[in-house]
Amino acid sequence: ALVMVLMGPFMRSQEQHRFSGMVPFILGALITIALYPKGVAIIAIVVLSVSDPVAALVGNMVRRYIPELDHSTRARHNKSLVGSVAGFAAATLTMFVVFRASSLRPGNTLCLWLNCLVPSAAAMLAEWLTPSPQRTLPLRWFPFALDDNLLIPLVVALVLQFTVPCL
Repeated sequence: ALVMVLMGPFMRSQEQHRFSGMVPFILGALITIALYPKGVAIIAIVVLSVSDPVAALVGNMVRRYIPELDHSTRARHNKSLVGSVAGFAAATLTMFVVFRASSLRPGNTLCLWLNCLVPSAAAMLAEWLTPSPQRTLPLRWFPFALDDNLLIPLVVALVLQFTVPCL
């Protein structure tokens, strides 16, 4: 009820009666901030903020305008491989821009691309393999539903823990 009062004006109409991606987004961001260093957490949350909407937008556009491609590449749980590839590209570009603009400038090009490609691939694999509870589950199921908005920042931050040291 509190979520509806605070976030209702910003929610899509179908999210007001079904599972909303906002709650796991906020939980994923808070858990990531609590578990990881500030710089890593910020990058992971920015990646989620850019890549997940791009994946959804492209996936929905392909579903609408190229249904034969969509049908052949859609996962069993309503995720589009084409959307996930677009999300991967958006995540990689986002990380490239963030690393180039931050104090975490890689010493070499290989390190830069390692820090952009590996976490982005892990994030979009998590995105593609995680079902969309907001499409399939009623709101009351929330505690039992995994959501890509919860997993993506955690996956990105975890992978960055292993790739950032080359910076």
